Amino acid sequence: MPELDIYLLCHNRPELAKKAIDSILQQKYQNFNLTISDNSTNDEMQTMVSSEYPNIRYIRRKPSVPAIDHFNQCLQDISLEYFCLFHDDDIMLPEYTESIHLFTQTYPETIAFGPNALIELNGKIEEKTSFSANTSSKSISTPQDLLKVYFGRYQSGIAPFPGYVYKTKKIGSLKFTTLGGKYSDVIWLLQIISKSPITWITKPLLMYNIHGDNDGLKESLNDRLKFLGFLKQNPSFSNKRLTADYRFFIYKKVLGSKTAITHPRRIKRIRAFMRNYRLCRFFRFEEYLDMFKKHNLQKL
Repeated sequence: MPELDIYLLCHNRPELAKKAIDSILQQKYQNFNLTISDNSTNDEMQTMVSSEYPNIRYIRRKPSVPAIDHFNQCLQDISLEYFCLFHDDDIMLPEYTESIHLFTQTYPETIAFGPNALIELNGKIEEKTSFSANTSSKSISTPQDLLKVYFGRYQSGIAPFPGYVYKTKKIGSLKFTTLGGKYSDVIWLLQIISKSPITWITKPLLMYNIHGDNDGLKESLNDRLKFLGFLKQNPSFSNKRLTADYRFFIYKKVLGSKTAITHPRRIKRIRAFMRNYRLCRFFRFEEYLDMFKKHNLQKL
C-alpha cells in the first residue's frame, strides 16, 4: 500500500507543471499516490492533463481559490501516512521519495522532513544549495530554533517550503492561516514544530525554481510587518533576541524603501531601536559564535 500522498499544486503554468509531473513519475521509489490539484483560472492545465496524463488522479478547483485555501483544500483530502504539497514550478530529483522513505523509517516521531535543494534562479543553477550542514541531517526541535535559521544573523540557509513531507497523524486538524501574508508558510512550520521536531535532509532532493512569476523574488514589507505582529501576539514562538533580529531586518528595509510612508515620529523610534540594537549586538557572545559556525560551514 502506498505510504505517501503527493499533491502537485498547479496554477496557470502547464508547461512548468508538465516538467514537475514527469520528475515525480520518474522517481526510483514508486510507493506513492500522485494527485494533480489544479487551481488554474483557465482550462489549459486540464486540457494538458487529460491529453498526456489521463491515468493520474486530477482535481479541478473551480472556481479558483486563494493559495492558502488551496493548501487547506488539499489537507482535507489526505488519506495516507505522509503527504507532500509540491509546487508546479519545481522539480523532484530521482531519489526524492526513496530518501524520504528511508528517513521516515529512521525518524518515525518526526512531524516533517525538509530536504535540501539545488536552486535554479531565473534559469541558471546556483553553485550553493539551499542550505549548508556538516551532517547528513539536521534536527530542529523548537519554534525558536526554526526562527533562528530563518531570521537570525549568520545563518546558512533553509529547506525550501515546497519540498516538505509531513506525517499526517501528527499534523492532525491543523490548517494554514493567512496571518503572515506571503510568510504564512513560516507560521505553518512554527505551528507544526510546536507539536514535534522537524528534520532537514542535507542531500539535495529537488530543484527549487526562483523566477519572476513566483513569490521568491518579491518583497512585501506589509506582509513582513504582519508576520512581526504575529510573533508579538504569540511570544511562545520567539524570544527577545530573535524578535529584535527580525525587527532590525525589517526596519532596514523600511528606511531603505522609497515607497514606505512612515510618520516622522515612527522613523525616529525606528532609528533609536536600530542604534540600540547595533550596540547590544557587539556585547553578545552568541553573535560571535554564530559568525564562527557560519564561517566553518562556508568552507564545506
